[in-house]
Amino acid sequence: MANTNQTMNRSHFGEVVLKIVGAVCLFMGIIFLFLGLFSSDPIALIWAIIFLPIGIYALYTAANRQKKRELFKQYIAILNNYPDGRLEDLARHTNATVQTVTANLEWMINKNFFRNAYIDRDLQCIVINRNASTPLVDRGELLPCTCPNCGGINRVIAGHTTECDFCGTPIRS
Repeated sequence: MANTNQTMNRSHFGEVVLKIVGAVCLFMGIIFLFLGLFSSDPIALIWAIIFLPIGIYALYTAANRQKKRELFKQYIAILNNYPDGRLEDLARHTNATVQTVTANLEWMINKNFFRNAYIDRDLQCIVINRNASTPLVDRGELLPCTCPNCGGINRVIAGHTTECDFCGTPIRS
């Protein structure tokens, strides 16, 4: 499974590419639209019909992805305060419905934003298997450590490196 930090970086890179492609297509579409309208060139209007929707779709998709990345960080902050992961708590703090939160979390889990996580529909919560890939160490003091990638608060054995419970980014106490 991909590291969430890499997934979020790819998502951000994809957003930038979509914004550039969208802006270029929108600009080209507007140019072709004006050319077609003022020169009566039907080919220019066809190009405008092609470029304008592509530009609008690319910009819309980039904005939607950016919103999901920001929402992920907001969910992490809420889960730090409400570690039981109840969907109702996430919905209340984001002013969304439980159905919307569930759909967003499913998208984030499928895109590897959350590692080792699933939605328990019976308990209406997100379950993050926080130590699925991290071996237990019997000695050492556990210290709170904030993930530099997602802001999640983890408990890390003093002097050891481990993965963030939320996103998998390596962290050290």
